[in-house]
Amino acid sequence: TALTYLGCNGCTGLTLLDTSKNTALTYLDCNGCTGLTSLDTSKNTALTYLGCNGCTGLTLLDTSKNTALTYLYCNGCTGLTLLDIQNTQSLENGIILDQSMENLTTLQVAGTSAWAYEQVGSWLSDFAPDGGMIYVNENTPQGVITEAEGKSWEVIYVS
Repeated sequence: TALTYLGCNGCTGLTLLDTSKNTALTYLDCNGCTGLTSLDTSKNTALTYLGCNGCTGLTLLDTSKNTALTYLYCNGCTGLTLLDIQNTQSLENGIILDQSMENLTTLQVAGTSAWAYEQVGSWLSDFAPDGGMIYVNENTPQGVITEAEGKSWEVIYVS
């Protein structure tokens, strides 16, 4: 339970990673774990770094409970259909979205950092597939909403 750093990058045979008992975990690097199909970080509320670049087997990534998260790298996660980064107001670095995420159709961004909103807006304008659902709140910049609507994404306001 006292583990703070876990690096398992490049473990291509890894399909499930259970960190639920590692509540002190602040750094998790599972970049290149192409076989990883499930990653639940909801119990890792102290997490400040999450690297899952190239985890092509992941279909959903939910960091909404990781409110201390400052670095998030999930580029090359081609299998993602849902990405939930809401409540991550401390995000300030990383690569959240990239052109390889053509399967992403649900994006939850309500309550994230200004830096993350810039990344989301840029992705929506340049790479996002047409159509999907984006969950926003009253603090979401209008530019993000405009980009989503321009790509025919359904904008859903949450409180």
